[in-house]
Amino acid sequence: MNNELKNIATINIADTKFSERNEGVIIVNSFDNAEIGLCISEKYNGDPQLWFDVDEALKIISSLEIAIKEIKDKNH
Repeated sequence: MNNELKNIATINIADTKFSERNEGVIIVNSFDNAEIGLCISEKYNGDPQLWFDVDEALKIISSLEIAIKEIKDKNH
């Protein structure tokens, strides 16, 4: 283990049709080539829930797939 925290993606979420105050950020990280972290931070301190349009959701899925592939590749 090398205790390395790697940032895979930082995705900014802007206002969407679901809410006028739906702004925040999604951060996808990997740690020690073994774990995947998903941070959700909302700008307006409400519940930790953000709504995504299709393009934003695809970015999150893509980032998670990259993290999973990197972990699998380094552990084989």
